[in-house]
Amino acid sequence: MSRFALICQGFQRGFVDTTSPIFSVSASLRRSVCEQILKHARRRGWPVIHIYLEGALSLSEAAALEGFSPGPLESYFCQRTLSAFACPGLEERLRSFNCEGVFLISYAGLAAIAGTFLEALQRRIPIRLVTDAIADTALSGVAEEERLNALSVLARSCGRDVCSFDLLSAQFDVQSSAQADWRSAPAVLLQDVFAQ
Repeated sequence: MSRFALICQGFQRGFVDTTSPIFSVSASLRRSVCEQILKHARRRGWPVIHIYLEGALSLSEAAALEGFSPGPLESYFCQRTLSAFACPGLEERLRSFNCEGVFLISYAGLAAIAGTFLEALQRRIPIRLVTDAIADTALSGVAEEERLNALSVLARSCGRDVCSFDLLSAQFDVQSSAQADWRSAPAVLLQDVFAQ
């Protein structure tokens, strides 16, 4: 049993290709941090799950970003909706690892990151959003920075945020970051979040 698992969501070429309509400045700037986190997880033997976005992406945009392809023992799923947890078998695979906590890093953008994060909370999965290892694009007249701040505030308001420095140096409090037995652990439910 590994103590933690890592979900890598949306690490696809289109987000770092400057000629792509889905290019993300934050994805380009945060690529190094995301690579470090993935290498850290692999060195420690954490289970890694890759989630690839499907839909409006072209074949070249949808291809896995170099360095983020699944390893031989790593699972991958194709996300077609706002939440990765709509992928058949994802929750079962994640629970089979019996980890104390799950970290989410993502290039998938505001809606998919928030959808996945909130559904994990609803399903009582001890997820933490690595707030400096997420990316988005400027859409609807809202700057990338504002959209990323919204995700950070969401995670922080649920007590489920972590920065890459703390994750990589393991300086966060494990018991407060994730419950050891997530099947019986109290979790932040959506109605609790919105009641605050």
